[in-house]
Amino acid sequence: MSSPAQADGVPSVSEVLDKSGIFAAGYLSGGYTAGFNKGDAFTDRVFETVGSANTFEFNQAALILAHAPSDGGFGGKVVTIAGTDAKLLNIFYGSTPADIALFIAELTYKYGGLNVELGRFPALSGYELAPIALNDNISRSLVLAIAQPVPLTGVRFNYTVTDTLTAVLAVSNSDVIDGTTAAAATDDNKQKALEFGGSYAPSKAFKLAIYDYYSVEAEDNGGKNDILDLVATWAVTNQLQFAFNGDYLRTYNNTIASGLHLFAGPATIKTGGDFYINYKYTPQWSSSLRLEYIRVSSDAVAGTGVLDTGAIPAVVNYLSEATLTGRYTASKNFRILGEFRVDHSTVPTFANGTEPAKHDSELRINAIYSFGGV
Repeated sequence: MSSPAQADGVPSVSEVLDKSGIFAAGYLSGGYTAGFNKGDAFTDRVFETVGSANTFEFNQAALILAHAPSDGGFGGKVVTIAGTDAKLLNIFYGSTPADIALFIAELTYKYGGLNVELGRFPALSGYELAPIALNDNISRSLVLAIAQPVPLTGVRFNYTVTDTLTAVLAVSNSDVIDGTTAAAATDDNKQKALEFGGSYAPSKAFKLAIYDYYSVEAEDNGGKNDILDLVATWAVTNQLQFAFNGDYLRTYNNTIASGLHLFAGPATIKTGGDFYINYKYTPQWSSSLRLEYIRVSSDAVAGTGVLDTGAIPAVVNYLSEATLTGRYTASKNFRILGEFRVDHSTVPTFANGTEPAKHDSELRINAIYSFGGV
């Protein structure tokens, strides 16, 4: 049965977008989280702050509009995210924590193997992404929270060297790490951050990506940050996939507080890795297991979160977590996820009433409705 617009010969919105070459997609996501520690606060989590435990949340509503450039032409992409997660995304950019965030806004230009992005875009590091509909798990990894750069604003050059090799160079505003504080996310110095690396995909089943991020801060002592990120994915079969994400982060002569990051000081080193096993049992049922381990060493603790205890020399913290997520795809546009997560730390780190704890665990359920192939 045709719609009134179609019956009158008026094209639908999707038909207009298709004819103009504009890609449109989006999703809605919300759920419930039950925490087992005392209180309702999480520590060192991306998109989970005070009030996130034992409550319903409308996490994200995303709208994606994109126009792919032809050879020698211009294009662009805009991604807007609303919901509770938008508050933190706005803080990443030094903005007021409002319920709507402009996550991506970039102008693109393509010429042969060269693709140029200008504007606001996410860092290429990491296996997990800010848009919840593009991840295997509901919660995000600790590696994403404490050892990977925030979204970037600048210019990026992508060059396709061969069919299997792509090189990347970007110049963006610094600081690439401390985006959870508005002062750090605001570009208040003339120094910039560099993103460089590339990806290698010798087959459809295997891909390796390595990126490095180097930035200089605005502190009087000239603090510097360097992040090395590696992601490898291997589709063993159509049902089974392995993935690994490793990070090495070093900050030095950097004495500002580090937002979600547990430690900041004259010298801080964070090394971590995530291992993922994704398995599809049937077209409707699948699961994802994430195993994670991080080592954080610091000469001093900057007062942040539950560790607001002043300077403590030579602190080393080992964090680990395991997350098991089950997924039921009811239709092409709707899926439900359930998740159980357990965290451990050698230093009392996780919020637990008046006394921080070494353990944390939670149950989650999340529903995602999507359109446009997201």
